[in-house]
Amino acid sequence: MPQDRNQEDEGLGRSKGGVTTKIHVLVDALGQVLKCILMAGNRNDITQGPALVEGVRDANILADKGYDWDAFVLQLEAQQYIPLISPPKKRKLPRAYNKHLSLA
Repeated sequence: MPQDRNQEDEGLGRSKGGVTTKIHVLVDALGQVLKCILMAGNRNDITQGPALVEGVRDANILADKGYDWDAFVLQLEAQQYIPLISPPKKRKLPRAYNKHLSLA
């Protein structure tokens, strides 16, 4: 098995800063960890979005700009979640979101 594949299996990825890992964590309103996913640092955040919220019921989903992907936001809305994901400033088509809840 190639070295790069082995590292990815262990949540390691090579980026400009060297070998890195990303940690995606789902927490409840009290900050208690419900789910944790490790992945290679050179991968896009959104690849873990759907897996992270799988099985969650009646929730506001507060996430950073890395999770602002139209298909993911539509999936959250279809599952009756309230997505609180601020869109990046460079987004071509602005998307409405609740700024007040996002800052809480």
